[in-house]
Amino acid sequence: MYHGNVIERRNRFLVSVKYNGRKIDTHLHDPGRLSELIYPGNDVIFREASGKKTAFSITAAKKDGNWILTDSRFHNALISSFFRNSWKSEVLLGKSRIDFFSSGYYVEIKGCSLEKDGIAMFPDAPSIRASRQLADLTNWVLSGGKAALIVLVFSPVSKCFMPNATTDPLFSGRFKDAIDAGVKCAALRFRTDEHGISFTGTIPIKAW
Repeated sequence: MYHGNVIERRNRFLVSVKYNGRKIDTHLHDPGRLSELIYPGNDVIFREASGKKTAFSITAAKKDGNWILTDSRFHNALISSFFRNSWKSEVLLGKSRIDFFSSGYYVEIKGCSLEKDGIAMFPDAPSIRASRQLADLTNWVLSGGKAALIVLVFSPVSKCFMPNATTDPLFSGRFKDAIDAGVKCAALRFRTDEHGISFTGTIPIKAW
């Protein structure tokens, strides 16, 4: 792992970082805005990770003294350790691709890095894909199936989770619909540092 400082976010997935007086281009594997994390001067952790355009990838960024995971490639590996039985990944349901099917459940995973006043919120940018996935999970449950949405919260100071109604009212409405229909929802909180990512427990969900 290397420590650096953000110079600029050149596009959605490319961030220039200052490291030992050098400018290094790094990959950012998260399509969100991350405006509270990826901004000029902020501290980041990055690692060697070969790609088409860069040789490095950002793992986490600092906020209020804590490291917040910013690489969505870790999400499925984190959650798969909670499954007791075998699973299939990247499965189709309706018009959506869902992360997992396990123990009779379709399970979608969402990573949450945004936190304000102790409240974790998703998404930090409008997401038609996430809203469509919720609709398909809800329709599946209403037809007699089983489904779950698991939110991975990466701010260790978050006390609860809420859908981000201001940024994405469609997702927020479908989140409430999903809970009312019987889609199982859980928010799991994690802490990130230079040594790894650790699970710190569940936090309450407030749908409205």
